[in-house]
Amino acid sequence: MIACYCRVSTNDQKPDSQRHALTRWLNGNGIPAQHVQWFEDTETGAAIRRPAFDALQRAVFTGEINTIVVWKLDRISRNQKDGTTLLADWCERGVRVVSVTQQIDLSGSVGRMIASVLFGIAEIEREHIRERQAAGIAVAKQKNVYHGRKPGSTKATPKRAWALRRQGLNKTEIARALGVTPQTVWRYLKQEPIQPKTMRVELYLVVENNNSFVRGKTRSREDIEWDILSRYQMEKPDKGGNRYILTIPYQTDEELDRIINDEILGEAHRIADLRNGFIEADVVSLDDPNRSW
Repeated sequence: MIACYCRVSTNDQKPDSQRHALTRWLNGNGIPAQHVQWFEDTETGAAIRRPAFDALQRAVFTGEINTIVVWKLDRISRNQKDGTTLLADWCERGVRVVSVTQQIDLSGSVGRMIASVLFGIAEIEREHIRERQAAGIAVAKQKNVYHGRKPGSTKATPKRAWALRRQGLNKTEIARALGVTPQTVWRYLKQEPIQPKTMRVELYLVVENNNSFVRGKTRSREDIEWDILSRYQMEKPDKGGNRYILTIPYQTDEELDRIINDEILGEAHRIADLRNGFIEADVVSLDDPNRSW
């Protein structure tokens, strides 16, 4: 089994570009979807304990995974010691590691050596970002134009602090992972985490070519399923049909509208358009029969 691992640092970031690059690698190497398992995290690279990454580690330990594919090695870790230790363990278990954008294929002792250098560069890059930020703040303070974050804003988010807490990290470890002080973590954990609502919807999606001389609607549908619909616990009642059941997490009705109209339908249209095609789609709520898009 092949594992594809994606990671973004914050909820504002999207893993779409990573998923697209990994999917292209899989397709280019003729690897069928049923041989691939996806793992996806929204956590900082400084923290080694992440929900999807923990699941990946368990799969490696049980021998289910023989190849791990990532967009870039720093998706695994931005810490040289942790990253090198992980790779050494994987290589000893006979696991192959592929970094798509860096175009490297790591295994054995040579792979461990190369990875050690690359992880070290990622760690230096992270420290340089912090140094540049600190230098910029110092200059701003000298000019009396730096006043800190606006009241009510946070460097990280209470939700991320709670997620790390549920993974078993203590306050000091959470502070290190989020780049804040333990006092800030204590303040975050005093706030009750907001549980997102979910809505199950039925999507009817047809992908067509613009004319009879164009080919690509099958590939467009595959990309839409992999890059977009799979994020929402996609169920397909009829394997060859046009109906999908999606479960969408959201906080407000405005956010739900944006997810459906922009992140699902808008992105699906963009993917079809890239291959000179178009989509016809309807979305109906299964939880609220009066809602449709």
